[in-house]
Amino acid sequence: MKSKNLIRLAALLVLLTLKGPLFAQFILSGEIREKPMFKDGYKVLKGPGDDGYVVNNQRVRLNTQFEKNDMGFVVTIEDVRTWGESKANATVNGLGLAKAYFYINFCKRFNFTIGRQTLDYDDGRYLTNSSWGDPTLAHDAFLFKFRTLDKRTAVDFGSAISNGSDKSNFLTSYDVKNLYKYFVWAWAAHSFWDDDFKISFLSATDFNQKAGNAHILYARTALSAYFYLFSSHKVSGLVYAYGQWGHNRYGEQVAAYLASAKVQYKMLPSLSLELAYDFVSGNDFSALGSSKNPSKNNLVVHGFDRFFGGSHGFLGYLDYFVPDGFRDITQGAGLHQPYLRIKYQAFKKHNFELAGRYFALAHPYIQDKSLKETDPNYGKFQKFSRNLGGEIDFLYTFQVREDFSIQAGYSFYLPTTTLERLNGIAPKKSKFSEFAYLLLTYKPVLFDSEKHQRKHAK
Repeated sequence: MKSKNLIRLAALLVLLTLKGPLFAQFILSGEIREKPMFKDGYKVLKGPGDDGYVVNNQRVRLNTQFEKNDMGFVVTIEDVRTWGESKANATVNGLGLAKAYFYINFCKRFNFTIGRQTLDYDDGRYLTNSSWGDPTLAHDAFLFKFRTLDKRTAVDFGSAISNGSDKSNFLTSYDVKNLYKYFVWAWAAHSFWDDDFKISFLSATDFNQKAGNAHILYARTALSAYFYLFSSHKVSGLVYAYGQWGHNRYGEQVAAYLASAKVQYKMLPSLSLELAYDFVSGNDFSALGSSKNPSKNNLVVHGFDRFFGGSHGFLGYLDYFVPDGFRDITQGAGLHQPYLRIKYQAFKKHNFELAGRYFALAHPYIQDKSLKETDPNYGKFQKFSRNLGGEIDFLYTFQVREDFSIQAGYSFYLPTTTLERLNGIAPKKSKFSEFAYLLLTYKPVLFDSEKHQRKHAK
């Protein structure tokens, strides 16, 4: 009898340990996503000699998360490939670490995270891990978080540093494109009146070394303010603005901004109407004349750069307009975009979206990229119509089950001669530009220790 009692006591102690502060949780999940696309004018307007084609991008992820005693780690292994790009079935892109960090939770209010992680703030206009893109947009950084117990106030502060390798004993140039040498950011948000009104602010500064001189740093700062209005009402709104100044990675002086306003009217529980307007600042090139490179004229860049923000969907689903200073399709002349979007939920798992967008240059002086070098106007900034035409987008999403979804999209563009010139196509010589895709996403949970223990406890 004594031995049986000892066994029972030992079993009880083990059970109490599992339920007590030493309880550990482990989750193993995966993702496989297939994205077949028909590209027939995606990102670049279709010219007279262009033909569409079908391509399939595949992404595979294996996610692990472990937590014990308010500490934990997250590791995500990722493989991204295009069907057929391998040589002799060897991976071109290869396996990589999408996420690799550990965290510590303090007093239910403070959290510290260090390692490779993603950053997502507000609607992702400046910092995000876009779900549309195939590879993960990750940052090697540390991050402090503060959250009040009522979750109405949130504050983040973080920093990142980049090096090509650890082979040098002294300072060298960091020459990875589209990244930064150092990065510092802070974000704060607060909700009022039962979340009917929310404000948030972001400050982000990236530092880049001057080409050929690792001791000179170019610093660029962006500030944003978001206002979320009447979120729980039939009529809700979102207004925000970004300011950007300093010097970009090329050493060019920057003074740019971006603004957006959106009103949504929920006509029915299943039907909503959205009216919005976006503005991206740009340069007036009227005084440059025959200058082929505006950056060599010590011109201040008024074209906004999205940094690590999302592009797909903000300025259309064809992704023609991706803000990048002088180097986007508008040549840094800026952009207006009013649009109308209708969302309809036919059934619980079926969602439809129809959007119409209009685009126009903020400033009308651009270079005609369709001209030959022998043309007397080649390389000159000339005045053209601001009208860039419009885009129509249609999306359908079917949440088949909790871990499996299907999304289909179709977009086409109705261009003007100005957009043709920006794409290097002679006026009225472009062909019908369209884009269609299908997203098949399966995200199974392979193992959850908490659910496993509940199952065996029954």
